Amino acid sequence: MTWNIIVTGATGHYGSLAIDFIKKFNPEGVEPRIGDFSDKNSLIEAFKGMNRLLFVSVPYKNIQKNVVEAAKECGISYIVYTSIFGAEYSKFGLEINHKQTEQWIKESGIPYTILRNNWYIDLEEGLLHATKNTGSFLYTTKENKLSFALRREYAEVGARVILKEDNFYYNKIINLARTPFTYPELGKMVEEALGKKIEIKEVSMDEFQKYLEEANVTQQGKSVSLSMQTYVKNGNNGEELGDPKEFEEVLSRKLESLVSIIREYLSD
Repeated sequence: MTWNIIVTGATGHYGSLAIDFIKKFNPEGVEPRIGDFSDKNSLIEAFKGMNRLLFVSVPYKNIQKNVVEAAKECGISYIVYTSIFGAEYSKFGLEINHKQTEQWIKESGIPYTILRNNWYIDLEEGLLHATKNTGSFLYTTKENKLSFALRREYAEVGARVILKEDNFYYNKIINLARTPFTYPELGKMVEEALGKKIEIKEVSMDEFQKYLEEANVTQQGKSVSLSMQTYVKNGNNGEELGDPKEFEEVLSRKLESLVSIIREYLSD
């Protein structure tokens, strides 16, 4: 089957990975084309002659409406949108933009699939690299859970769904999450990934912040890791509902082990 597929954000991390998978799965039948969110008229130009849209979201209010309106005006026949897992819960405010965009897509009348992606492993960049650098895995809460996956795992799902030949995924929401885990459990997996004994210890938020500051990690890594500790500690975020079933059904295989993806991430 030949389709003209447009991938928004095709030069970004997720978009470029998704295009690589699209070319891998259907190298002769698909023509990916780059589009951006700069303005509606530019999107209309980019969408001309296209019939399927892999809509890679951005965290900016209102601008995503341009994408939906341009898709409708250009006769796009199918939209796959990257949303957020647990959109009914507080997700640093990101859920507001995603829920609104999901609604615009549904109101457009265009067949759609919503991919509710959970977090990228990148959000624990500070903690993981601090552990690698210091030999200590520190955390501030042992009760609540979290879940993450590699960006390429989500991107592969996006490619598989946009290439599906029939209407199997039409007007569905697919939840993409791993089995959730606590920070102590994550610490044990990091220890295995590193292949050496490490200190795994609960500390106060002040101690955690000092640990990051002394661990030679990036400023962004520090900031995001602090935010994730607060997010997990506060709970009421839907993380405990994670289940890999739908993720694995789309991939037609088991997800890679967390130990293996942590090892891969830390080797980059």
